[in-house]
Parts: sequence; structure tokens; C-alpha cells
Amino acid sequence: MARVSYPDPILSSTGLHLESSHFDETLMRHIPGFRPSQKFIDYSLGILKPFGFQPDNSMACASVCRDELTRPFINTINEAWGSLFNFSGLAGMP
Repeated sequence: MARVSYPDPILSSTGLHLESSHFDETLMRHIPGFRPSQKFIDYSLGILKPFGFQPDNSMACASVCRDELTRPFINTINEAWGSLFNFSGLAGMP
């Protein structure tokens, strides 16, 4: 099985390696309707574009738990949108 690669040094330093197919299967079992973060981000870009929201004129905002497990998601949003206002706090509460 393929392993998920996390370039983030904080998450990588934990030694955490998730087998992606097992991880995805577990999420689907416990959270029906779950979608990988890249699919969510692609959807957000597509749904917002007709309203004039694009990476060159908008800034994404996110509020997730400050836990190192959310870093890959935050990094992916930042890469897609070019900038990110992260107003995260404990348990995702700003």
C-alpha cells in the first residue's frame, strides 16, 4: 500500500505514516460522505469562480484545530489559493 507523504517537518517529525487506502476506508466507514482535501479544495475553487472569487483576487480563510494533523490540509489550501488567513484555535475555534 502507498504511504501518505507529509512534507511538513512538524508532522514528519512525529514519525506518523498513514497507509492511504486504509485511512480512506476508515474515514468512509466512520464519516460517510468524506472527501479527500484536494477534492474539497478543487470543489471550492470551481464553485466560487463563477462569483468572481479566484486566487488572484481573494484570500482563503480556514479555522481548524491547530493540531499538526491539520497542517497538510492548511498547506494544500495555501498552495491552491496562494494565500491563507488561518484563524485557528483549539478545537478549530477562533
